[in-house]
Amino acid sequence: LHLARESVLNYAARVRRQYADADPIRAHLLRALGQVCTRLDLFDEGRALFDESLALFERTTAEDDPDRVQTLRVMGQLEYHAGDYPRAAEYLERALALARALEEPAPGDVAGLA
Repeated sequence: LHLARESVLNYAARVRRQYADADPIRAHLLRALGQVCTRLDLFDEGRALFDESLALFERTTAEDDPDRVQTLRVMGQLEYHAGDYPRAAEYLERALALARALEEPAPGDVAGLA
């Protein structure tokens, strides 16, 4: 597990360097790495990656952008797997509220929240 953690963190550092001027790409890749951390039960690392990803999406997208919805959804999933159910509910409720505001939700976005 230690090797996996180091690999993910090294890749995240590489993503930050390689895509320093490409916020949307960096946000997507950091979110994907956060999902890897969730699967490996590396919750602290995943939280940090998701927080960074969400901050990038918030800076570069509209408030009701599907990428924000997806990021909040996976943040809720991490907290659920970590056992922090109130915090999971908070993220999932935020994601659901944004998803409902979308004119045309992407397939599965709202269904994945229900």
